[in-house]
Amino acid sequence: MKRIGSLRVSSTKYQVQSMGLKELIVKSIQYQLQGLTSNCLNPFYFLLFTFFVTTFGFSQVELTARTSKKTLGENQRFRLEYNINNQEADNFKLPNFKNFKVVQGPSQSVSNSYSIINGKAQSTFSKTYSYILEPIGKGTFTLEPASIEYQGKKIESNTITVHVVDAVDLPKDPNDPNYIASQNIKMVVTISDENPYVGEPIYAEYRLYVNQLAINSFDVDTPPNYEGFWSQVLDNKNPQFQDGKYKGEMWKYAVLHKVVLIPQRNGELTVNPMSADLVVGVPTGRGDFFGNMITRNVSQRLVSDKKIIKVKSLPLEGKPLDFTGAVGDYSYEVNTSRSVFKANESAQIKVKVSGKGNLKLFELPNIVTPKELEVYDPERKEQVTVTTTGLTGSIQNDYTVVPQFKGKFKVPATSFSYFNPTDKKYHTITSDEILLDVTEGKDLATSLGADYSNGALKQTVKATGNDFRYVHTSTVLEPIEKSEFYKTKLFYILLLLPLVILPLGVFTSKKQRELSRDISRNKLRKADKLTKKYLASAKKELGNKTTFYSSLEKALHNYLKAKLQVETTDISKDSIAEMLTKKEVSKEAITQFIEVFSACEFARYAASSDEKMKEDFDKAKQAITELDKNL
Repeated sequence: MKRIGSLRVSSTKYQVQSMGLKELIVKSIQYQLQGLTSNCLNPFYFLLFTFFVTTFGFSQVELTARTSKKTLGENQRFRLEYNINNQEADNFKLPNFKNFKVVQGPSQSVSNSYSIINGKAQSTFSKTYSYILEPIGKGTFTLEPASIEYQGKKIESNTITVHVVDAVDLPKDPNDPNYIASQNIKMVVTISDENPYVGEPIYAEYRLYVNQLAINSFDVDTPPNYEGFWSQVLDNKNPQFQDGKYKGEMWKYAVLHKVVLIPQRNGELTVNPMSADLVVGVPTGRGDFFGNMITRNVSQRLVSDKKIIKVKSLPLEGKPLDFTGAVGDYSYEVNTSRSVFKANESAQIKVKVSGKGNLKLFELPNIVTPKELEVYDPERKEQVTVTTTGLTGSIQNDYTVVPQFKGKFKVPATSFSYFNPTDKKYHTITSDEILLDVTEGKDLATSLGADYSNGALKQTVKATGNDFRYVHTSTVLEPIEKSEFYKTKLFYILLLLPLVILPLGVFTSKKQRELSRDISRNKLRKADKLTKKYLASAKKELGNKTTFYSSLEKALHNYLKAKLQVETTDISKDSIAEMLTKKEVSKEAITQFIEVFSACEFARYAASSDEKMKEDFDKAKQAITELDKNL
């Protein structure tokens, strides 16, 4: 469960009945300057702040009309709001609601915020008149504009068209806060492309849409792993509400979760839903003593829809043989850090792909070098950023090349192929060949018929003297020195060896028979063996609670049988403590051993994690070690 916190659709908001500029500034300062030091509240700073506010006001006055629904049933209601962005505008006049009945309103609210950025004061003001309307009949109706006056000029709002259709099913109580909340808050997942190619990045956003409600807090269950996709979650620490459309109507929405997905196979893949538990403030239509709207907090559980993504296979037509799965828009280059150098010095050949798409999810082309060049495994470098359009940046392989001989060596050209989903075509980029000129070093064997091909200087080798000879297919070998085995030291040692081994074997057999008659010793050995066996078995069963604790308990029992020479039926926590006390074992060691027994018994009836089983296993080994020191 991911705790997101509290979000408010509007900033500092309170109800006003009638308030002039001076009173509005005073009350706004009380709201906005909470937490500042007392120095900031002295008369000088107060007058200075008031000056900034009144000086840098609003350059453009607007009256905006908006509605919670543009299409509704004949038996439904909707909210109509008129918003004024300048506190000096007055004489607000409503249009004639001839096709609607006013169920509630007007209610007024004012939002005011101030800030000083780089020495400049900035102020935001909003005054809203709200009405709840109910249609009188079916049809398409246009709400005429409302008007205000500012500096002698008349300013009108926009018109709103409302479609009233047949009555819809409503709950028994349309004013039920839970019903109102469910109708004005939605969880929606948006996908940038629901029909991409394999390897083509897509972008998913999980949005919380709100209409005329306050979100006090919410907990979000982020989606699990996206099966069939490579996924990367984008940073989204401080989600903020902004204006947006939902089903053609204006709502407020906040992006709760952002993720980039790259499908790895064709067919239908599922983008998992996300859920959230919210506490929503629903207006009750009543005001308190100060005129502030009273709201009621209700809990809501929201779950977004499951999205099915239909992934297309990459086309077979025109597919290059060297295609390794790159999808996007890329550039390709192969170059060297230097082309002229000496033998045993190093140079780097860099193979680089840049662009955007499914970077990291395909292989770069390999270079082929002449055998006279020593080439090390490439070092991979990535500079990749995850954005809403996919992976952007570059990937690069750096090959270190060290020549052994003087000469000119050619590294053949390579090619890189990718599929661009924009034009739905394959593209192949071929690099230039690289010529390495090694100016100093050992010469290759020279000859009259020197030939340069396949990237290296090839020369015919001329036989001189006895450098080359035929290989014999058979031979006859004779020992250099000959000796007799009879009467040698090895002869006498092997002769007397049976006389030594026979008595030793008799003695060993007799000793084994004596040891086999020692019942207590045999039990001790068997118990020790079983203890090691069950400890090993318990270690293998880490993660499987039942088998693990069973094996651990058997190991402890067999250890006590070996050390105290008792039967399993005689073992209990009290008897263990009594017997170990008689053996003069320290209280700490006894307590530690008893705790391990208790842990095994408790684990039969309680849940246990992997960490807890590992901890109990270590305690068992430590307890046995402590007893060994005392017994």
